[in-house]
Amino acid sequence: MSLDFLSPTRRETAWRIILYGGEGVGKSTFAARLGAGIMDIEGGLARIDAVGTPVIRDYDMLVEWFSKFSQNLSKGETLAIDTIDWLDRIFSAKVGQERGVALAEDLGYGKGPVYVAQKWVKFCAALDTLIERGVNVLMLAHSEVKTFSPPDSEAYDRYQPKLHSKSLDFLKQWSDATLFWGSVATLKRGEHEKTRAVGSVESLIEVGSKATHVGKNRLEELTQDAYTPEELLILLGGK
Repeated sequence: MSLDFLSPTRRETAWRIILYGGEGVGKSTFAARLGAGIMDIEGGLARIDAVGTPVIRDYDMLVEWFSKFSQNLSKGETLAIDTIDWLDRIFSAKVGQERGVALAEDLGYGKGPVYVAQKWVKFCAALDTLIERGVNVLMLAHSEVKTFSPPDSEAYDRYQPKLHSKSLDFLKQWSDATLFWGSVATLKRGEHEKTRAVGSVESLIEVGSKATHVGKNRLEELTQDAYTPEELLILLGGK
């Protein structure tokens, strides 16, 4: 069979990265040092040297400011969303408004998260138009610990982005990489079998999924299992 009617698929394209971690690890500063234009959903940029929007508090403001970004961002630039778990709340409120309740969660029967995920599908389709123009997208998120129950072993706890489960499922699939910003401490077992951290704690951004956290990577540039924030910043073109 001849495949002459097909075209090569490999091409240079912008990236879509989710970077999540605990409060105060430096996610917003990381985005600022990338030179990103930041959609401030959470309101945490006041003490950071960054360029960003006023705090986006509702769906109408989101549409307004996304339109401005869409009109002004160029190839090689980066749009950062700070944070997507707060944007998830805006989508929940919008779904509630459309359906006569306060929040999507009030709908019952598990319908709310489905409608919120649909908002994400629509929003990411709009982001894809920027990515096609060569604009990178960095989504920041807080982490939370959730119990994971695999079918072939006992349940255990792991870190994941703080989102509705259906929103997380879609966004992880949509992203090129979902990276966990954690830390590694040197541990020592002392008296009475108590374990404590000794020495310094190293901040690391983990690539890919492990038992400890949700992750993903399909970016060829990310060849290591983990990077320091400085290493990843340089790799992605930051300062």
